Amino acid sequence: MPTNAVMNANPLIASMKFDNNLKDDANQENLEGNGNYSYVDGVLPGTKALHLESGDGNYVGTTHSLNFGNDSFTVSFWYKGDTNKNQVILSNKDFSNGSNAGWAIYTSANSVNMNLGFPTAKEKNISFGRNTFNASDWRYVTYVVDRNKMLASLYIDGYEMAETTLKLGTLDTYNPLKIGVDGLGNLGGNSFDIADLMIWKGVLSNDVVQANYNSYAVNKVDMNALNNTISEANTVIAGGLSNGYSKTDFDYLKKVLKQANTVATTQKEKLFTQETINYYERELTNAIFIYQKSNKTATPADLNMIVNSDTEISGNPAAIARVEDDFRKSLKIFSQADVMLIPGDVTGGNNAIEYLWMNELTNVYNKLKDEGKFDNIALYLVRGNHDMGGAEKLIPVGSAGAWNESTKSYDNNFFNDAYRVKIKGYNLVVFDGNYDNNNTSGKAKNFLDQIRKEPDYDPTKPIFVSSHFPISGTNWGSGWSTSASNNVGKYIADNDLSQVVYLSGHTHYDPTDERSLYQGAASYFDAGSTNYSSYIDGGPSGGYIEGAYINYHTTPRISNFIEVYGTKVIIKHYNLSTEEFVGIPSVVNVGEGKDAFTYSKSDTRELIAPQFDEGITINSLKSNELTFTMKQANDNVRVLEYNVQLINKLTGEVDKSFNSLSLPLDKPFDEHREYTITGLLPKTPYILRVFAADSMYNRSSQDIDLITDGVKLNSFTAPADKTGVAIGTAKTADALGLPTTVDLVTDAGSLNGVAKVTWNVDASKYDPTVKTVQTFTVTGTVTLPNGVENPNNVPLTTSISVTVDAAAFIQAENYTSMNNVKKEDTNDIGGGQALGYIGADSWMEYSDIDIPSSGTYTLQYRVAVNKSAGSGITFIVDGVPQKTTTLPDTGGWQTWSTVSDEVTLAAGKHTIRLHATTDGFNINWFKLLYPTNPNPSLH
Repeated sequence: MPTNAVMNANPLIASMKFDNNLKDDANQENLEGNGNYSYVDGVLPGTKALHLESGDGNYVGTTHSLNFGNDSFTVSFWYKGDTNKNQVILSNKDFSNGSNAGWAIYTSANSVNMNLGFPTAKEKNISFGRNTFNASDWRYVTYVVDRNKMLASLYIDGYEMAETTLKLGTLDTYNPLKIGVDGLGNLGGNSFDIADLMIWKGVLSNDVVQANYNSYAVNKVDMNALNNTISEANTVIAGGLSNGYSKTDFDYLKKVLKQANTVATTQKEKLFTQETINYYERELTNAIFIYQKSNKTATPADLNMIVNSDTEISGNPAAIARVEDDFRKSLKIFSQADVMLIPGDVTGGNNAIEYLWMNELTNVYNKLKDEGKFDNIALYLVRGNHDMGGAEKLIPVGSAGAWNESTKSYDNNFFNDAYRVKIKGYNLVVFDGNYDNNNTSGKAKNFLDQIRKEPDYDPTKPIFVSSHFPISGTNWGSGWSTSASNNVGKYIADNDLSQVVYLSGHTHYDPTDERSLYQGAASYFDAGSTNYSSYIDGGPSGGYIEGAYINYHTTPRISNFIEVYGTKVIIKHYNLSTEEFVGIPSVVNVGEGKDAFTYSKSDTRELIAPQFDEGITINSLKSNELTFTMKQANDNVRVLEYNVQLINKLTGEVDKSFNSLSLPLDKPFDEHREYTITGLLPKTPYILRVFAADSMYNRSSQDIDLITDGVKLNSFTAPADKTGVAIGTAKTADALGLPTTVDLVTDAGSLNGVAKVTWNVDASKYDPTVKTVQTFTVTGTVTLPNGVENPNNVPLTTSISVTVDAAAFIQAENYTSMNNVKKEDTNDIGGGQALGYIGADSWMEYSDIDIPSSGTYTLQYRVAVNKSAGSGITFIVDGVPQKTTTLPDTGGWQTWSTVSDEVTLAAGKHTIRLHATTDGFNINWFKLLYPTNPNPSLH
């Protein structure tokens, strides 16, 4: 059992051994037991544990609340049992809402989590955990809640797995601590065993947490497979680089061996979990296989494939030259290729006439074919969303269909179609994922059905399926799926076609990221783009300051090389921009059934977080601005991103936060990063915290404390007049949309958004029952924030002019129905969400829009237009088009402008539809301003 020296490192608040009794040894108090509970064998021989059956009536609890106030505490226990969704292990709170005060430790699928509720904070619900929690056997869980650092940490089996920032405020409740349910006796859906539940006052250090776990002497990590693979790799390395073998593959093997050896030799010290051990055993096994098999005359692959997605050729000479150069590089590096596949967006067209660009691709192909580059290599194309109708007439002969013996020619199944070809006995099924019909997804499913019924069908032989679009629920780009791709994906899953390798493009994500390869019902790979593999959507912490379209020093453009060896498929990545292999090559077990899958498995994951080896450097600190430099963290695989937080120690809120990408493929690589944060409050203590995360969201953090200077007030800026408020709006500051702050002018510069205003709306002349235009003045009192002095006695009063003149003000995302649009965050004034991904014939409909009187209204659209020719939108009332408005180019997807028009409307309730006549724009809101000359004769 654990020694007293370890376990008593901090004062115990509770200690529950469950040694055939319900007792809290720390307080010498009996616990209360309810329902179906019993005692079972514990973690160590001769010890006991508490068993609770699932059900809200089965629990054990204290007879009173355990109060920590605002103090730090640590909880640890051994757990074995269910991990059902949002079911409680122990809690002192009403967990029906995570924002309720208190804390809960709970499970979700293969995950253990902690929730902390701060009802008075801006972000009230703080939950964090890790989905690497296989609790079929005993696992040791520790949560450290450090209220001083405002940081909580999760350890599993002594190894730190997750961190999150906390808020200020008590976590106490009037509820007792209950085990098996929440503080009110609910959410008891797990059946489990629990042993040695300890709650300490204060923070247990990393060393103490590890010592507690080690004191049980039950480190059950199985090292045999990894040690055996290390021995095999050492033998291979000792033989030196063999003649005809790849130096790149040999160097990669040495790199992985070094990492694996470090993990193996430090496991007892670092407590790496089984998931990490399994990961390095897989990666080292893969590295040996790649070195011994890949790209050699002595061990030729059964099939070699170049996958160059999203080439996006155009009429631009630079684009034509780029595609030709990329083809040449790919064919030179992977000269043994049997096929080159382009999974969509062969051209970069957006307008109908741009189908002609396909002719440029055909010219490049014919030029290289005449040089003999394609003598033994087939080219196959997949239609993408940028390949305009008509392009199918210009594709290279034989690039989108099989040979048709009856016509003595190649079929052309590029547009709104599907085709099946065989290369060296391997099936390739391609379909146009832009359409979901019998001719596309239906035909693709028929091809797969035919393959399964043919006499030579071999369930161990990989089948390649491709459309431009990924399949939902698979790799990290799967949010870009279509109904057609999902239709085929469902067929693959329903028919147990685990040997399928599904190849997609479209996203322009970096295919060297671990999340680009997924194994579930089959194997799915997002191939990125040879034009630019530099697009990324926001992660769990939101978007990035680099934007979605990242401005690299050298934009990565990735070609993928696939080699088939029996049931195994090697995938390598080559950066055409820097002319080097990049990322981690994969060896995918395809034809051995789902049990042989090693990617996307919960028991095979690299769980080592990035580490900083150099602290944060403060370059300058003023009253309202901070500039700092940090050295990028190191990681065994790759750092993905940084989440930077500036935490106000007075309020406990994260005043400033942003996310920044590491960009591991960039050249030159920026080892040091400098960032500037503005809008700080004067004379305020802050914690500057930087989280580093890899692609699997293993995270670590580093902090630095700082205090800003104070300032003196010179003046403040009066708020701008408020117009466009809807008629009948309630007589409150919130309803009228009055600003909550004013901007200050100080001796150190402007200080924006921090001086609060209290508006005396009740004293204004506004009458919300009046259904005509009103203009009135509201006075307000300004409250200066901490650190702003007023030695010149500047009057702290202000006023604002408000005009109520809008018949309707509608946020675009509040539609009642829609077609082909997506909600996304906006940086427009007021923040919130807007609508994007709008295409021609997209629409949004809004029901029960009340028009107070008949007349000609000013119609305003708040839009961001990223189309040089402009975009268009039609205003439709009750199914009848009323007005089409041209939307001029604003210069970007988040560059917002208000476009005005006029529309004549009759009084009453109407259904309004906004119909996009083109693509190329986002919309935040639209507004109808009350007519200056209402026309009551309209009906």
